[in-house]
Amino acid sequence: MNLSQTQKPRRVRAKPRLAEVVRVERLTPRMVRVVFAGEELEGFTTRGPAEHLKVNFPHTGESRLVLPEWGPEGPILAEGQQRPAPTRPGDGMWKRGN
Repeated sequence: MNLSQTQKPRRVRAKPRLAEVVRVERLTPRMVRVVFAGEELEGFTTRGPAEHLKVNFPHTGESRLVLPEWGPEGPILAEGQQRPAPTRPGDGMWKRGN
């Protein structure tokens, strides 16, 4: 067996897409349905229930999310650009009850 046969397959990262929240519906005290829309979602497909989405928000004090350029190895940040802010359970936005 050579080295290339022992390496794990490389995950293919999908390019991030900007979307807008068009509806939020509280289903239970701990479950919310969020409906997204936008031109960049055209052609978006899913292969089943085991998939997930990453949701990012602008950094504190910024009103718009700026996504990095996308290259073959993933995101390419401009000099001084921060990665988009990831959401985490326990962040203030989750506690507001919106």
